[in-house]
Amino acid sequence: MDSVVVAGTVLRVLKEQKISDSFTKRIIVVEADQDTDYPQQVAVEFVNDKCQLLNKFSNGDFVTIDCNIRGKDFPKDDDLLNFTKLNGWRIKGTATGGSEPATADVSDMPGSTDMPQGEAEADDLPF
Repeated sequence: MDSVVVAGTVLRVLKEQKISDSFTKRIIVVEADQDTDYPQQVAVEFVNDKCQLLNKFSNGDFVTIDCNIRGKDFPKDDDLLNFTKLNGWRIKGTATGGSEPATADVSDMPGSTDMPQGEAEADDLPF
């Protein structure tokens, strides 16, 4: 699947969450489509070693994030729910307080090894 680009102003950078011994995640929330009547607040998740890419960014920074779309069905009761998330692998931006661009880059796109095999099946969370 091709990657998706999300661009906008950082609203929040959440703290890193340790899900298990081998899986951590960190979320950044960006306000995109700012030139419309209905700007969108988009959450992008960075996992494992990519969590550190968010250290250079804070509220008010303008960023461009390259990410992959991840989706999964999750059975609940007699229904089948689908969860979709954006998984970031590169982020670039300019801090509002300065003219130096901040860049956090990964040399290649992540493969299916971002999440340890069997980890998603071990807990009851759909993501």
